[in-house]
Amino acid sequence: MSLIIYYGRETGFDERDALLAFLPTIDSDVYTVIEMPFVNRTNCPPIPVIILRDEKTAPLQ
Repeated sequence: MSLIIYYGRETGFDERDALLAFLPTIDSDVYTVIEMPFVNRTNCPPIPVIILRDEKTAPLQ
C-alpha cells in the first residue's frame, strides 16, 4: 500500500500527526512501514509512506 500525507491546511497538521502516530503501531511482524519525508523542501511537503505486507507471515486469504 502506498499513501501520501498532504497537510498544511486547518486540520492537516492534526491529521498528519495522527497518521504519523499510528504508523509505528502497525505490527512489525507482518508489515514493514517506510516513511520517506522530503528533507530539502519547504512549505509542508507531502510525506510518502509505503506499507509492505510480509507474504510469509500474512498470506492472502
